[in-house]
Amino acid sequence: MASQPLRSTSHPFPGARPLPEDFVEPLFPGISDAAAEIYQKLHGKTSVNFKKLPLADALKSVSETTGIPIILDLIDLENAGIRTDTPVTLQVSNVPVQTILKLLLGEWEMGYVVEDAVVIVTTVEIGSFKLTTGIFPVSDLVTEDRKSWKSLARLVEQETDGLWERIDGSGGTVSMVQAPQSLVVRQSPEGLVEVQRLLTFLRAAKRISEQRIKPPEEPKQEGLFGSDGKKKRRNKGLGGGFQGGGNFF
Repeated sequence: MASQPLRSTSHPFPGARPLPEDFVEPLFPGISDAAAEIYQKLHGKTSVNFKKLPLADALKSVSETTGIPIILDLIDLENAGIRTDTPVTLQVSNVPVQTILKLLLGEWEMGYVVEDAVVIVTTVEIGSFKLTTGIFPVSDLVTEDRKSWKSLARLVEQETDGLWERIDGSGGTVSMVQAPQSLVVRQSPEGLVEVQRLLTFLRAAKRISEQRIKPPEEPKQEGLFGSDGKKKRRNKGLGGGFQGGGNFF
């Protein structure tokens, strides 16, 4: 059964910065409910203490501790010359599971992808082909001029770390869809997190800019006459003519 698109209030990227309350939330139709549950678990925190433990055993321990199914893509890893019995040492406390996986795998040119309800450990190169889709409404960041759309799309590619489209057709893409005023981004889940953060910062910068150029309101001047129509008695203070008895010090 096909899953429903996920709204950002329950989307699988809890590490992303919150969007403004009045903003239309992004959609992530390429992510199933089962995969969303895995991403939530990857954001959960745990502790590990590995000393020269074979990588495969370390990953098995993480899987048992967190309840996240982790499997090794043995064929692609072997083809890349990566041994799963390589000893690893890592001691961290109370950090996200996704951070632990990156620390364990990053040194060996390895990464992971989430497919349905499973985390698959594979090579970074193979992982770069495992992309999903995010739809980001951007009507508040662009104008009718197509140049503004192209500038925003270019900025997304330049200011995020995701692998973007290369000559061989691999990598993520950014498509501009003017009818729903949205950017359709195909990228890794981590890449989509970065896109959401970037757009959120752009909105914050825009609001700050608008507040600065908005002219301050002039203070209201009191009239010479009160509500009863009678002329107000003016207290001149230090300038002379202090109204009232006694001495003024």
